[in-house]
Amino acid sequence: MDKRDIEKLLRDKHDDLILFASGFRHCRMLAEDIVQECSLDLWNLAGSGYEIGNPFHYLLRMVRNRCIDTVRKSMNAGVRDGMMPSAEPSCPDESARIESRDMLRLIGEKIERLPENQRTVFRMKDMLFLENHEIAEIMDISEENVRQLLCRARKSLRLSVMKSSGYEKSIY
Repeated sequence: MDKRDIEKLLRDKHDDLILFASGFRHCRMLAEDIVQECSLDLWNLAGSGYEIGNPFHYLLRMVRNRCIDTVRKSMNAGVRDGMMPSAEPSCPDESARIESRDMLRLIGEKIERLPENQRTVFRMKDMLFLENHEIAEIMDISEENVRQLLCRARKSLRLSVMKSSGYEKSIY
């Protein structure tokens, strides 16, 4: 691993890393800062001759850990940062647009209430589109555990969104 490989990795995966960090911090500026700090740390490691098997997985783990650290620090300080970024779908009428925005907000709140491991696996799989074996390697858990966490996260989200939306009777 040399600095050219790291530079290519950072160029190719920068947006994915920011999206991943935004899932924890809900503020793009903070997510960009975290990704920048972790990228710089990885760059310095590459210059020191430290050998890393899979730099992308290493960087993802660094970003995840840094995000968790900053969330814990802000919780301890009683500080809350920005709201979830709003995804404004293009809907023809105002009521449909508002309903879509409310549903996105509801889903975002439900994702935040998932246990930490379920939330992380869900984001890696459904937002970063990583494979189960990659998630297992990053989180240092078995692939079976990844499948179980993902299944539980999806089921919990489905049930809580249906319940909040007024669909008490589940087909699952």
